[in-house]
Amino acid sequence: MNNRKPTYEELEKKLRDVEALLAHRAKELKCISELSALAETMDNVNDILSELPHILKKSWQFPEITEVKISCSGNTYQTKKFEQTSWVMNSVIMVEDRPTGEIFITCRENRTDNVDPFLKEEYELLQIISERLGEIIERLQKSNRYEVLFNSLLGGIIKANKEGIITEANPEAAKICGYENPNELIGQPMISLYPDELPGNEHSGKPITNFYTKPIKREELLKKLKQEGGYLHNFEFPFKKKDNSIVPTLCNIKMLFDQKGEYNETIVIFTDISDRKIAEKTIKASELRFRTMFSQAPLGIALINSLNGKIY
Repeated sequence: MNNRKPTYEELEKKLRDVEALLAHRAKELKCISELSALAETMDNVNDILSELPHILKKSWQFPEITEVKISCSGNTYQTKKFEQTSWVMNSVIMVEDRPTGEIFITCRENRTDNVDPFLKEEYELLQIISERLGEIIERLQKSNRYEVLFNSLLGGIIKANKEGIITEANPEAAKICGYENPNELIGQPMISLYPDELPGNEHSGKPITNFYTKPIKREELLKKLKQEGGYLHNFEFPFKKKDNSIVPTLCNIKMLFDQKGEYNETIVIFTDISDRKIAEKTIKASELRFRTMFSQAPLGIALINSLNGKIY
């Protein structure tokens, strides 16, 4: 059994190795943290990919001789002195289970005693970064597709949280409600879009703001929606525009629930039916004129069905 105690030099080397490992771990954590910060503050993939090579470069063991290149969806993002060398490591970026790009990290020289100048921990970090980057790109792509769809729909869309405060609105919703920008709607209570009275409604003659600001009444409304499966389809509702004029709309309202089944937010999809209402009034006026003319005509008039001879 070897009971030889390590020499001072050996202990000192072990201490340096531990310190180096801890320092590298700190750089790893900082690298991951900075990537997360980019994802939180930027909503454009190109902006994130433009910054990431510089973050990776300073996170490697020898940043002064390390260069980085990211290829993604036909675009390239790299540090200034990047060039292909004999020492290179890479990792594929997967988005929705498909290869979308690749990260390359090169070293201009080998300053270690090993054939491979890269640390095992650096390979692990690169794998973590490529996986995390793939998740970020996937999330942003889905978000962008949703935003394009949200903003291009012909109908107005408004989302409100469970307190009834508007959190999202598309351009068509702003247009219908008389606003220039959907951001003007965000932060407003939904009741600000409701007229003071609802003609033809069971609450007709009562200020709708009073109806909705009483918690028990609001709970009754939510209860009714839940009884209907959280969805009301094709019902007419007049919205109050920015100039206080009224615009008739056809609405669909859907309650959204979280994973625990608790009411979380409401989405309202609506279209302006002003033209339809004008057409309906025109038809009714025309029918009234015809009936008046028909009943007051000095001659006998009968309407006969040409197919069966039936008199109306």
